[in-house]
Amino acid sequence: MRTPVERGFALRQARLIVLTVERFTIGFVLEEQWPRPGGGEEVDLAAYREMFPTVMAGVTDYLQRGRTVDDLFHGCLRMVVEGPPAAPDPAP
Repeated sequence: MRTPVERGFALRQARLIVLTVERFTIGFVLEEQWPRPGGGEEVDLAAYREMFPTVMAGVTDYLQRGRTVDDLFHGCLRMVVEGPPAAPDPAP
């Protein structure tokens, strides 16, 4: 907790930051190690893409840029700690 405190966070905020990062990391690792659906059988990506087109578009876009699961972890963690950037204003 020393690093957040040294950067100006109150002790309570520092503790919450550390707990959040810890829980996020544990959850990410557990999910990564969890057995895949179907006992290791291949997932029907075409069916999944049909049911969840926006999710699959986002995953495809993310991974086509050469990113890895480690990049995903760090990007998500940064989003948890820093918060999302401001969304653009909707078109008038």
